[in-house]
Amino acid sequence: MKEDGAVSAGYYSPISSTENARFFNSATSAYYSFGHFDSNHEITIVGWDDPYSRMNFNAGCRPPKDGAWIVKNSWGTGSSSRVGADGYFYLSYYDLSFDEPTSFEMEPITYSPSNTSHEYHDIYQYDGVGLGGGWYTMNQPASFANVFTACSNSTLKAVSAYTISAGSKVTIDVYKNPESGNPTSGSHVASLTRYFDNAGYYTVDLGNQACDLPKGSTFAVVETSSFVRNGSQRYAMLYETGQRAGTASVNVSCSAGQSYMSVRNGSWMDMAGEQSFNGDGSTVGNATIKAFTVQNNSVAPETFQGVRATKQLAIGSCYVFNVKSQSVPVFTSSNQKAAQVRMIKRDAATGVAEVEVYGLGGAGQNVDISMTADGETTQLCTVSLINPPFVSDTTVNFVKKVGNTYCYQIVPRDSSKTPTSNSGNSTILDINAAGKKRQADGTTAYYFKFVCKTPGCAGVYVTVDGQAYRVFYCNVTA
Repeated sequence: MKEDGAVSAGYYSPISSTENARFFNSATSAYYSFGHFDSNHEITIVGWDDPYSRMNFNAGCRPPKDGAWIVKNSWGTGSSSRVGADGYFYLSYYDLSFDEPTSFEMEPITYSPSNTSHEYHDIYQYDGVGLGGGWYTMNQPASFANVFTACSNSTLKAVSAYTISAGSKVTIDVYKNPESGNPTSGSHVASLTRYFDNAGYYTVDLGNQACDLPKGSTFAVVETSSFVRNGSQRYAMLYETGQRAGTASVNVSCSAGQSYMSVRNGSWMDMAGEQSFNGDGSTVGNATIKAFTVQNNSVAPETFQGVRATKQLAIGSCYVFNVKSQSVPVFTSSNQKAAQVRMIKRDAATGVAEVEVYGLGGAGQNVDISMTADGETTQLCTVSLINPPFVSDTTVNFVKKVGNTYCYQIVPRDSSKTPTSNSGNSTILDINAAGKKRQADGTTAYYFKFVCKTPGCAGVYVTVDGQAYRVFYCNVTA
């Protein structure tokens, strides 16, 4: 607080007048709760008072020792018994509902690369609301996984960990290039166990288990978070929860191939196909697992040595890999209308070719990618096409004239995501954001508009979570 200013935190705010009278002393503006209460309100800590007497709290509900945070609430400065003195109150250091204190470091509104230093370059995540509308546990081992696609040559340096109870144990495993639908089927490149004294969100450095990720490669982060409560082992359900309560709601979504769950070390379930695990009307979103990378231009694309398993490829995106041969290779796709393959370049001295596969068909299509070289034909991999993380109202290529304009709509499948759009050649197409609109189903439609500036052909790309997808081409004529 001395270094970064005010701290945001959560605590349990009473939901009845009886609870309020029990936990809050309106005469001294002192609050203390005990027992298993989940935080339900956010406040701002603006100071502290170590010698603040425990006797200032209610006689029937006193903390074990002195000391309290000085808190600014958001309910005005009236005389209500819940507001506190001029909008401030004392929150005991020992309040058991105190949750996730967070401070923020601000950056100038004008970005300056020379004056900005970030520990990581990219953050991979699918969840937009954290645990969301609630959190759950079970008495059987439950593991969760997110599968990501590297958007650049990089090194995986850290992952996130969520604990919902003090004294939690989290196991973390990382797999490279897992098969579709099985996060633990790839190369096992990292494994570690961490113990946490307090509940909350953590960033876990992989240390000497950091691993290189070629652009286009996939990797899975698998986690299990457990703790002991009342003598029994419990396992945290590490996923977003959507709930509706009156006029308020938490909306979540999950696309196929992103997040998975396994119970009792059983087979993996794609969470996109699960509506609810809880039986209380709540809905299931993505796993709350993030990955942090730094750019590493020295990382080389994967080099195939034989047949590769199925590789998921989002429509509009590219998969880049290396393959080695003695003779000049020829690459073929079993369905050019669904996935196109081309050789980007080849080093004649080493025989290593850089290959790109571009997905343009429909979700659910499987396409075999093969190479003919050294007198034989080898199947390199099968790409399985999946939907991109958005819906576009334009997916076909078309022709426009110089001076024409065109507006298109992008709707993210995850309402917490904000898409951007750009042209593959800004001298041909000048693209700008043209607003957004909340739709009846709760999603947000983003609009983009381009002006045709000069003759030529340019791709229109949409970027979500750092991954670019080519949506269509526009051929501009004079």
